[in-house]
Amino acid sequence: MKTHWKKLTAMLIAAMLTFNMAGHAVVSFADDLVTNSPITDSAEGNDDPALDPDGNGQQTPADPNGNGQQTPTDPNGNGQQTPTDPNGNGQQTPTDPNGNGQQTPTDPNGNGQQTPVDSGSSMNGAENGIVVPLEDTENVCMFGDVEYPSLQEAVSAVITSPSKTGTVTLLKDCEGSGIGLFNGKGHVDVNLTIDFGGHTYTLSGESVGSTGTESQGFHFEKNNTVTLKNGNVQVAESESNFKMLVQNYCDLTLKDISLEGNSSTQYIISVNYGDVTLDNVNIYSLSNNFVAIDLMHWTNASYKDKAPTMVINNGTNNHINGNIDVYCDPDTDCEEKPTLTISGGTYTVDPTPYLADGYSVNKNADNTY
Repeated sequence: MKTHWKKLTAMLIAAMLTFNMAGHAVVSFADDLVTNSPITDSAEGNDDPALDPDGNGQQTPADPNGNGQQTPTDPNGNGQQTPTDPNGNGQQTPTDPNGNGQQTPTDPNGNGQQTPVDSGSSMNGAENGIVVPLEDTENVCMFGDVEYPSLQEAVSAVITSPSKTGTVTLLKDCEGSGIGLFNGKGHVDVNLTIDFGGHTYTLSGESVGSTGTESQGFHFEKNNTVTLKNGNVQVAESESNFKMLVQNYCDLTLKDISLEGNSSTQYIISVNYGDVTLDNVNIYSLSNNFVAIDLMHWTNASYKDKAPTMVINNGTNNHINGNIDVYCDPDTDCEEKPTLTISGGTYTVDPTPYLADGYSVNKNADNTY
């Protein structure tokens, strides 16, 4: 009877151990209680197999190796915790799987640099695990949801898109080479808007244009539609190859924008084909003698069918500085003359010949009109 009472006591303690082990408590104490019990009858008194499947009197849910060491946190049996140290070197590894003491969810390269925004390289120019803040990225503009490091690349994305239609938006002040739409390169039926977003685009580097006349900042050929708006375009002071800011043959709208040439710029806007509208546009140049608006009907085979037109809708605070020339190609007979219609604005030359109906010119004290 005494033996059975001891067996019941041991079983009760084992049950309590099972409960306590779930809370990781009194493991070594329970070992002493079980192994010191006088219950030795292998037929009647064998330990609970849930606690000792090997039959050696040693607890195994926390010590499957039978050496008295806890193993949910030490499967290697060396007394070292392993859910946070599977390598057994005493170093945490959910944040350091390489066992070198360096966090790796934010540093997979093990060099102490954060990389959640950079798994090795990125469109923002971040490389080798270096975090690049958004304001320091090299991307300067956006088309759709994609950012681009240059205006040229973003415009190319619009041109090659299925619809050939889209708006490129500048994200910051930047500089870059000229922009062109060329029929010979398949640029037809493109509907391009460049929204400068209140920023300044500075022309530098490579200029564009037809073969032999690559001296322009923007070159747009016929059968396309282009809008430039909301910002400033200027030529870098050090550049001498941008003789013309805009050469146009397409349907073009300039809105809420300022155009400025440097001392080498001879023309700001030259139009030989297409319909052009200027809304709230300013034109300046550092040159002493330049043409602000050059409107000519070029009567070669490609452009003879239609004379260009231009409409200017400016407010008093919009200034167009420079000469205004409207004429036919002097080398050919011109059956249809280009037309310029001005509604408002301030000019450095008398715009009387081009005023819209109902408008008149007032000469200001500073000799502007």
